[in-house]
Amino acid sequence: MILYYTIQQSVYISGYNNIYNPENYIDTTNRSFGPLTFCFGNFKQYDIPLNLNEISYTNQYMQIWANNNTYTCTQPNQCEVYTGPHKLFDDVVLYTIYQNVSVKSFSRDLFNQIVLTNTNKVFIYGQINDDITHIKLSDVLCANQLDISIIPKYEIISQVNTMQNVSYIITDKSIYFIGDCGSSFGICGYDNSNILVSGQVAQLQKFNLPANINEIKEISFHFKGIVLKDQNNVFYYAGVSPQYHCVNVASNTFLRSFEMILGQFISMSIGDVNAVLVSPSSQLYYCGKHIQNSVVSYYLQPTLLNFDGLISQACAMLTGVLVLNDTGLYAYGKNQFGSLGLGTKQIETNGFVLVNSSFGSNMKMVCHEDRVIIYQQYVDKKAERILLVEVTVIPIFSIIIIIGIVNICICSNNGKKLIQQRVKNLKQQILEKQQKMRDTKNQNKQQLERNIEQLLQQRSNVTTVQQQTQQNDINTITNGDTVLQSTQISVGSNYVSQSNSKVNSKTNSPQSYTDARKRKIKKKKYQSNVDELPEENE
Repeated sequence: MILYYTIQQSVYISGYNNIYNPENYIDTTNRSFGPLTFCFGNFKQYDIPLNLNEISYTNQYMQIWANNNTYTCTQPNQCEVYTGPHKLFDDVVLYTIYQNVSVKSFSRDLFNQIVLTNTNKVFIYGQINDDITHIKLSDVLCANQLDISIIPKYEIISQVNTMQNVSYIITDKSIYFIGDCGSSFGICGYDNSNILVSGQVAQLQKFNLPANINEIKEISFHFKGIVLKDQNNVFYYAGVSPQYHCVNVASNTFLRSFEMILGQFISMSIGDVNAVLVSPSSQLYYCGKHIQNSVVSYYLQPTLLNFDGLISQACAMLTGVLVLNDTGLYAYGKNQFGSLGLGTKQIETNGFVLVNSSFGSNMKMVCHEDRVIIYQQYVDKKAERILLVEVTVIPIFSIIIIIGIVNICICSNNGKKLIQQRVKNLKQQILEKQQKMRDTKNQNKQQLERNIEQLLQQRSNVTTVQQQTQQNDINTITNGDTVLQSTQISVGSNYVSQSNSKVNSKTNSPQSYTDARKRKIKKKKYQSNVDELPEENE
């Protein structure tokens, strides 16, 4: 089914609608494009707010965000999201869920809804049925504000989303979740101990991402999977049937954590059993089950599709591909249940064919299984042409003067309110950017301080080692000098002793020689004297 909404308050439908009892909600005589009704159900016509901002669509519900309020096409029942599988819509009405709340992002699924305001408050609610609850409610089914204190102040909340029984808060760096992680398609990842997160998670918890993901540039949620784009424009996938979504893993694997997709792409859209990717050069690639009959059951790696022209947006349908650009909407594949907008016959196209030339790149597609919503976001043309630098109002002529680029227009009260609201929104955006810059500056400062502290610690460690080495060298030298000195003293003592002995020997020897000489001389003299005595007479 294809829906699109323009500021002319027209809604167009083509394809299969499986809201509980399909035969009651499908115009079987008109499966091609044509004006039908705003809400599903009994096809009553309702007024549509002109300044439509965003549309969210699931299997059973379409919800819009306009006039800073969210609206839905269901029977309101104590803020209940899900009316139950055995209930039909008794009276389909358009009603406001949040009044006078400036909404930044919202998402709705079968059992739960989550809303992010421009003041970074998160509201969440869901039905308590079959143990499906994730906000610790007992009897109250209306919206409750979620405690998000776990999210650091320096992380910027970009969007919120839901998938099955799990609600997600996405920042520029992390994913946080709350809900029933034990459901069929609840993707909550693994904790820091590499243990799968399962069961009821009643408080906000952080998703454990791969280490190489430092920034989340884009993220999109499908009925059975999540696609993430990191700071290097690399895509990751987590969910059911990854072999159909460009991930090289075994068949029938349920990826509870993110796996990288090889290649450089700028956008990616996934269906149940396929995926389409757009390259930086505006080339279209395809993964998953073959669109037409082929000997190849499915493509595991991205395979080039022939599409002539630039691509604004591409969607993977259940049985085909839709491409939107400046010249219109194009389709390729099997027109099952009129899901490609090619009439009632389930024909197969031979390549891309033009579906509707009135669509353009200024419109937005919201893809969901075998249906797509195409709508034009509301933009005030006068306010869009004005660069809002400073506003001065002159009440006499009701003229608004814009300093910088000046546009003069006669404005009614509604025009004034519109300009004031736009000024307020721009101021809010400027404040958010300034806050992000301050946060980034503080992060860089903290990182620099940590680096300096590490360097000082390393320097201190090096100095300590050097001092230890020098002390060891000094001790070694001191011990060596002591041994050498002791040896020298010992050797010196022996040398002195030996020298003294020799000196004494030399000194004593001359004295003995002199004494002996004297005794010899005396003996000779004595002998001489004896010889000279007169002989006695006989």
